[in-house]
Amino acid sequence: MRRKTQIIAALAVIYGLACAARVAPNPCERCSLQDAVVLVVERIVTDPVFDGAVEIPICVDDRNAKLDTADLVRQFARHEPRARTCTGLVFVHPVYVHIGSIVRLSNGDLLVHAGHFCGNLCGSEATFKVDVIGGRWQVVKMDGNRDF
Repeated sequence: MRRKTQIIAALAVIYGLACAARVAPNPCERCSLQDAVVLVVERIVTDPVFDGAVEIPICVDDRNAKLDTADLVRQFARHEPRARTCTGLVFVHPVYVHIGSIVRLSNGDLLVHAGHFCGNLCGSEATFKVDVIGGRWQVVKMDGNRDF
């Protein structure tokens, strides 16, 4: 009887280890919301309208997203030195990036509604789907690239 108990205990330990090995770590533990939004901003500023811009203000409307705009701009400015925090006086700038809303889906992915505006002259808006792939955020889909 004792041997049977030892075998059952050993099988329980092996089963527990096998189950623990199957549980993948949360792939987004190292991914911040800010990292995802920076990817979206990078996509937006590829538009040729930004080629001649002296500054690129980044405006974030979604206060519920708990996104620090100054930190976002600092991170983006590492790659794009023209990045600036939106001051509310966007009419002074010929073109600016606008982050309208950020929604976290139940699976952890994000929908970011964003675009750019050139005053009354032009603009574009789209919804970007940002997923975690290989432990990093990646823009996987863009819907509605509406120019106006």
